[in-house]
Amino acid sequence: MPSLTPDQLRVMERNALLNAVGHAGKAEVGAVVSRSLGESPELRAMAKDVAKAAADQIIDQGTSLILQSRRFSGLMIKFLCDLTGHETARRWAATVLHEAGPSEAAKQNALAVDGQLKVGVRKRLAGVDLRGQNLAGEDLSDADLRGARLTAAKLDGSDIWRANLMGCIISPKVLHAALNCRSK
Repeated sequence: MPSLTPDQLRVMERNALLNAVGHAGKAEVGAVVSRSLGESPELRAMAKDVAKAAADQIIDQGTSLILQSRRFSGLMIKFLCDLTGHETARRWAATVLHEAGPSEAAKQNALAVDGQLKVGVRKRLAGVDLRGQNLAGEDLSDADLRGARLTAAKLDGSDIWRANLMGCIISPKVLHAALNCRSK
């Protein structure tokens, strides 16, 4: 895989700094990558290469070290689903979301595949950082969300019926959105 040029690094760094300003000094990787991919055709081509490498690993081995080590952007998830084939991507995501052992990055990526393809399995997301994730309309019924960080997550219209929220970190605003509550 090609390495980043100094200009591409500057684009990524600038976007990381801009994003960090709005998120208490800590940039959100997915947002930074998505914005950078949108600004640079060369980076978009590299994203497809990374997604292809992950897809090849899933097809050959049933898992991917790349997907376990870093969170993919939405565009990279779309590439991954297309390159592996939707059924293979569904099986991979179902396995990762159901098992307790995969890394946080793998869980986040599997959740993104689920959002793309609607895998429909019980999700084990205990302790996973889901801050800022768009989970609007997702089926999280019976999900294990113990200790998950859900601050600033978008849960509007999500089904959290019987989800285990014990010890999760969630703002009242996010919880109200998930429960379709209206504040006065």
